[in-house]
Amino acid sequence: FFYMNGEQVFNFTVDRVPKLIDETLSKNSMKKEHIDYYVFHQANKFMLNTIRKICGIAKEQFYVRIEDTGNTTSSTIPIALKHTERTEGKDCGVWRRIVVGCHYPEILKTMAYIKGISYYLPERVMDNGELVNEFPEWSVDKVAKKVGVYSRHLSASNETAGDMAEKAACRLFDEYNITPQDIDFVMLCTQSSDYFLPSTACVLQHRLGIPVSAGAFDYNLGCSGCIYGMAVAKGLISAGIAKNVLLLTAETY
Repeated sequence: FFYMNGEQVFNFTVDRVPKLIDETLSKNSMKKEHIDYYVFHQANKFMLNTIRKICGIAKEQFYVRIEDTGNTTSSTIPIALKHTERTEGKDCGVWRRIVVGCHYPEILKTMAYIKGISYYLPERVMDNGELVNEFPEWSVDKVAKKVGVYSRHLSASNETAGDMAEKAACRLFDEYNITPQDIDFVMLCTQSSDYFLPSTACVLQHRLGIPVSAGAFDYNLGCSGCIYGMAVAKGLISAGIAKNVLLLTAETY
């Protein structure tokens, strides 16, 4: 069976990410103080704070939002960005400079930008007290100190990745006055798709009322899924294949 070597992952991350930040800023002729927010995959609080300290980034520039959501894999960056938007009191379309997952988008060159972000979290919430009942070798305080998470949302037994993605998309449409007919490409990042076949993105295309002329596909990635999806969406727009890409991420595990 597969397992994660946590120590090796941690060491690789805290070594590589600061170098990527420097490379990204250098390519764009920028300095760290020019960035309003640094928003990374919300893996765990200890790792994020270690990266911040190594890079010498001020706390007010470094966004950590994991306490009541936990690690939602490919959805952590959209959720964090949404909360950043609320903190700033601005729509994401007028955000200034944000380093996302260590990739700074040169949106003015491609005219590709994030028009809106919404998310859905399942109703079921598990706090650390309930979690340690299943893992008695851990304590509530140890879990909170180790990963910085106090509660997390769990999908219902009859709730699929497609169900959650649909609810998030509907919220996006309502919040930003977007009509399904505006969408000409749908991408769903998930490792827990509803079916082996057909693609869950195609099912969502039908359920959301998106035109059949739109493209739609699933792709299988975990924590890096949002960043890969944004890169592909940017490519579709730059190539003139699509104008409005609906990028969805959802997991049931």
